[in-house]
Amino acid sequence: MTSHLATLHELSTIYGTEDLHNLLEIAVVNAHNQRIANEAAANS
Repeated sequence: MTSHLATLHELSTIYGTEDLHNLLEIAVVNAHNQRIANEAAANS
């Protein structure tokens, strides 16, 4: 994952499908929060 939450090796050997979905949700929320922070910084 490009968000550096897990490597491909970890996804293949340690984590399951549910873990992958949880990591993807974390990545989406992090990206959303970063976008809001960037917009707030640009507007101040």
